[in-house]
Amino acid sequence: MAETKYAGSVALQQMVDETKSRLATKVDKVTGKQLSTEDYTTAEKTKLGGIAEGAQVNVFEGIKVDGTDVEIGADKKSALGKMSLKDEIAEADLASALATKINGKADQATTYTKTEVDTALALKAPLASPALTGTPTAPTATQGDNSTAIATTAFVKTACDAVSQELSAAFKFKGIVANLTELEAIVDPANGDVYQVTNPGTGKTNAEYVYNEDSGWIELGTVIDLSGYAPLASPAFSGTPTAPTATKGTDSTQIATTAYVQAELADFVKTADLVAITAAEVTAMWA
Repeated sequence: MAETKYAGSVALQQMVDETKSRLATKVDKVTGKQLSTEDYTTAEKTKLGGIAEGAQVNVFEGIKVDGTDVEIGADKKSALGKMSLKDEIAEADLASALATKINGKADQATTYTKTEVDTALALKAPLASPALTGTPTAPTATQGDNSTAIATTAFVKTACDAVSQELSAAFKFKGIVANLTELEAIVDPANGDVYQVTNPGTGKTNAEYVYNEDSGWIELGTVIDLSGYAPLASPAFSGTPTAPTATKGTDSTQIATTAYVQAELADFVKTADLVAITAAEVTAMWA
């Protein structure tokens, strides 16, 4: 390199100025440190200057639970409750609003195949003429019901008990006799008297007999022929039916016999007062 020589004070001053100008673009060399090729800008310095001493990376600035802000304390911590420590949360631990929302949701619809539906329907009874099995039940109708409602065993028992009470009032158990001879020997039996006959001689034992003033002693369970009797309502008599003759002057719904009618007519028209009228008199009356 050729050596540059400066002459005079002007040249010396130029050298000093050049040296200062170049030194202005340099940094001081510090022991233990070295320069790098990475550029360090003023903006980066400003950013680092705004970070507080001891600051940490990835610190939460806020927490929301179900849309509600949760306050972060001065210690930069927030209590989330005991549920946050559980792997599984019981329904009792849920907030009431959350439990309501869950309970208000319908279960996912279940789909079935045609085979499954047919199998299920095969176990159901049809509406028309069902052939029920097992022990089917039904509501018990009110006593006295006379309709197409199903009669349960409870309904039938109640009805039978009512009839039994009526029969108990009509029949009076009087005692036990050994045979039919002793039964026939009973003096002045009343309608409804019932006796048990130990040996009636009919191939039975301990048969019960009830007394009827028209038919005598009748074995309970024996069918009585009532074809020769007239009903109480609208009887259709035949032959020559009779009835008691009412007293003359009776004015009621009592049956009027022929004798009653004749007695009344005898007082209504007296034969002594009858006068024969000739044809001529009749013609004269009409004229």
